[in-house]
Amino acid sequence: MRAVRFIILALTLILSAKVVIAQSGEVNQTSYIDGLNFVGAAFTVEIPDGFSIRPSLPSTSQDGKFDSVIFDRADGQVSFYIYSPEFSGWPQDIMMNPSEESILSETGDESGGYVHTWWTIQSLSGDHLRTYHSRSHLNGGEVVIIGFERSANVPIDDFRDDYIRFKSSFSRLSPAVN
Repeated sequence: MRAVRFIILALTLILSAKVVIAQSGEVNQTSYIDGLNFVGAAFTVEIPDGFSIRPSLPSTSQDGKFDSVIFDRADGQVSFYIYSPEFSGWPQDIMMNPSEESILSETGDESGGYVHTWWTIQSLSGDHLRTYHSRSHLNGGEVVIIGFERSANVPIDDFRDDYIRFKSSFSRLSPAVN
């Protein structure tokens, strides 16, 4: 009985430490940076020039890795986002806050075995917009969300080329389990 209590206490301490590390962002950068690329749990993407890295959701399947990442432009006016867990899920880090934001537009379709959804969220104050494309496999499994957030006064043409390069550099590292 004493051994079981010790094991439970040890596991609780280990899990608590992982949560604190993940929340504080104090993870060794070498675990997710490979040259000019950010390496998540199930994806890799090129780090955009002039953007800082903000790992977001810790991986649910791999210690020290992340299921999502945000890249912030140096002026703070534009951010790029990727969510691509090893398995299915939904990103809690971009959930809309109805008291501060509303859906400006949403559209979707099915093609190639995937459900595609595009949506734009606008702050109620009108000072920023977030736009995302979600691709999820019809059988469950693979989910990929790529998008950007921008100040309302920043035209898309200001970062379009960087965003296209960013999106095209994305690659899944492992096949989804369906």
